[in-house]
Amino acid sequence: YDANGDGMLDAQEFEDLKQQILQQQRSNMTNNINADDVISGFDKDGDGKLSANELAQACNISFQEAQNIILQYDANGDGMLDAQEFEDLKQQILQQQRSNMTNNINADDVISGFDKDGDGKLSANELAQAC
Repeated sequence: YDANGDGMLDAQEFEDLKQQILQQQRSNMTNNINADDVISGFDKDGDGKLSANELAQACNISFQEAQNIILQYDANGDGMLDAQEFEDLKQQILQQQRSNMTNNINADDVISGFDKDGDGKLSANELAQAC
């Protein structure tokens, strides 16, 4: 990512690195979650849906939290999450994560925060200390 070969990352080089990392994270998040696979993996009674109890166990959350999630995403009102409802939940979570990743990282802010010598670039040492 050190395009000019000076051994440091300037703001644009850091932005390029950040975008590559974010793209990999987005891809991993999206590729690793398949609603049907998730439901079949946690659907203890085999009905093709997640009950509040199954969701709570799968996500390591309280029964009440699982009920609240189901109330929010249970489009057909049966008290459980089917594959499409789970997909809607998953997409909402992924959208929030993408937004958080993108909004929380600004190259100029990051560089100014970690640029100890004030040259506008991150040396390998400064980057290592930041991470």
